[in-house]
Amino acid sequence: EGQVKALANAFEELRHTQAELMHSEKLATIGQLASGVAHEINNPLQVILGRTQMLSRTEKDESKMQSLRDIESHTVRIAEIVDGLLSVARKDTSGEIKEVDLNLVVARALSLLESQFSLNDIVVVKDLDSSNPCINANAGQIQQVITNLALNACQAMAGSGGTLTIRTRANQDNVEVEVIDTGPGIDEAIMDRVFEPFFTTKPEGEGTGLGLSIVLGIVQAHGGTVKVGNAAGGGACFTLYLPAASKSDQIAA
Repeated sequence: EGQVKALANAFEELRHTQAELMHSEKLATIGQLASGVAHEINNPLQVILGRTQMLSRTEKDESKMQSLRDIESHTVRIAEIVDGLLSVARKDTSGEIKEVDLNLVVARALSLLESQFSLNDIVVVKDLDSSNPCINANAGQIQQVITNLALNACQAMAGSGGTLTIRTRANQDNVEVEVIDTGPGIDEAIMDRVFEPFFTTKPEGEGTGLGLSIVLGIVQAHGGTVKVGNAAGGGACFTLYLPAASKSDQIAA
């Protein structure tokens, strides 16, 4: 019985590793494509945006002004999608890595979203490790990871309110971050697809489907992993595993 259980665990770990490798290959392909076309797309976008803003300064007709505002907002959205594609595939964090207090990064990310939490009747519970675990990281990118996950949770609970719990824990080699909401959770049928670029369950026009792909790309670039599941009491649970500062030093060496 013990051997059967060990084999089952090994098979599950192999399946998870295979899925991560396939996703990494997909991100690499997207990165090559995005890098190749971003410059060509951004140049005409900037021309359109600049001309639109210039016309907006002199236009008096309200209906035409509304059309110009629509053009500007959609142009900005295209630019954000291109930037998101580059963020998904971006692996280089050299020159920006330093030891950071993970609890402080979490606190900063949450402070920026206070208005979102208030508007959506969301209570935030911070269960942060008192040892103040540190990681070697690009603080801005890790803050983006926490922000993306918190916003994802906020959107899942929009309209009904709920509780967002963020927990940090340190062990010998890794630092863990859990982001748990009390929303409807994630359907098992799509659990394996949530990190796919452009995959989203939101209505058309709401979100790009890149938020979780960006999360995975950043965490992997820092030598970590992300796991997703549903919490015991309902709601989604994302767990980040990042090398502790001392472990990161060994990896870098």
